Amino acid sequence: MENINGTTFKQLEEKMNRKQLNISILLICSFIIAGIFAMEVDNKQTEKEEKWGQIALQEVKKQFPNIHITEYKYVKKKKINNEKVKDIFKINGALKHNHPFMAFVTVTFNPNKNDVIAIEIEQKHKAPY
Repeated sequence: MENINGTTFKQLEEKMNRKQLNISILLICSFIIAGIFAMEVDNKQTEKEEKWGQIALQEVKKQFPNIHITEYKYVKKKKINNEKVKDIFKINGALKHNHPFMAFVTVTFNPNKNDVIAIEIEQKHKAPY
């Protein structure tokens, strides 16, 4: 059986199936590209958190040279404005005589220039001195 243009229903069906297949392939490729982009953004974010985390650890070791760090954890990011962001880290450890140490370290930085503005250490377990 043919339609007005001389195309059979079978040919129309094949064209529709090819079109559906092309749309499906396009959708799958879009999801893959979006996933790769999301991973890229997440990796860049993690690298920045690691950079500020290393600075936080260095500052704790500078102020408490005898510390034995047992746990380091990224807590959260707090955007103050376009030129000031705070990354907060929790650091656990032990000082001399196994005195427990826990502190929150806040690294305030300019995200546009990647410059440190301030580093604050808020101790929860006081040092024995």
